[in-house]
This record gives sequence, C-alpha cells and structure tokens, in this order.
Amino acid sequence: TTQSPIRRALRMSLLNTVVGRLGTFLTGIVLARLLTPHDFGVYAIAFVALIALLSLNELGVSLAIVRWPGDPERIRPTVTTISLATSVFVYALLWFGAPIFADAMEVPEATGVVRVLCVGALIDGLTAPVAQLMNREFKQGLRLFVDLSNLLVTTGLTVSLGVVSNFVLALLLTRE
Repeated sequence: TTQSPIRRALRMSLLNTVVGRLGTFLTGIVLARLLTPHDFGVYAIAFVALIALLSLNELGVSLAIVRWPGDPERIRPTVTTISLATSVFVYALLWFGAPIFADAMEVPEATGVVRVLCVGALIDGLTAPVAQLMNREFKQGLRLFVDLSNLLVTTGLTVSLGVVSNFVLALLLTRE
C-alpha cells in the first residue's frame, strides 16, 4: 500500500523534532561535563538569548510561503528579503543589548558569547523561507536531513571548541 505524503511528512516531522530535541539535550550534557560550571553558565545564558531571539526572528513572515495560494517562487525573494532584514535588525538590537542582558543575568562576561552564538539567528533568517518551502511541499525527509546535518556540524564545532578551550586552559595552568 502506498502511504499518503501527509502521513509520511508527519512521521518525518515527528522524527525531526525528537532527534533535534534529543541532540540538543545530549549536547548540553556533553558541554556540562566538558566545561567548568561557570563556563557552562555563560554558555547557558547565551543559549537562552539565542532561543529568545529565534522566537522573535523574521517575525514569522516566512509562513507566507506555506500559505500563499499561488506559486511560492513568486514571493520567495520578497519573503527572503523581509526575513533577512528583520533578522539583521533584531540581531543588531541584540548586539547592543547583549551587555545589558548579560548584566541582568549577573554574568557580564557572557556578552561576547551571546553576540557570537546569536549569529545563528542571521542564518535562520536567511534559511527560513527555504525551510518553509520544504514544509509546503511536505519534504520533511529532506528537512530532517538538513536539520540533522546542522545539528551534527554545530554540535561538532561547539564540542570541539569546548575541548580546545579546556586544552588551552590546561596549558596555561601548567605554565604557572
């Protein structure tokens, strides 16, 4: 029997959600073991800022691609422009607000980490219209592949940077 594209998309979307949440959870565990409690706290503050920024990012304009009754390619350039412009604007607000946010969290040294980690919101603003196009066309298998690739690359980079920072810290401490 042939399964409907909607059922397949639903299963792939559910799998994508589960894998993404599990990957984020496991990354947090690895970083908690790898970083000092203070450094993990700095990361956690930056991660909270990123999650907040992503919830505001691109103001949901990319959903127009899913709901557009005609050919979505007709509006994709406009949606991409608006999405990227609002992401840049929101990120600029974060850039200047990062010191205030970090001070409010009582970890002023988190300012730089907040600014760097939240660059992900700019990438999200650029890619959100394409992601919504995949949703419109029920290409959840492709979306799972893209999101899993993103998870692997970002987790690999994050954990590698944590290992390198621990190595550098250990070298500095042995020289004293």
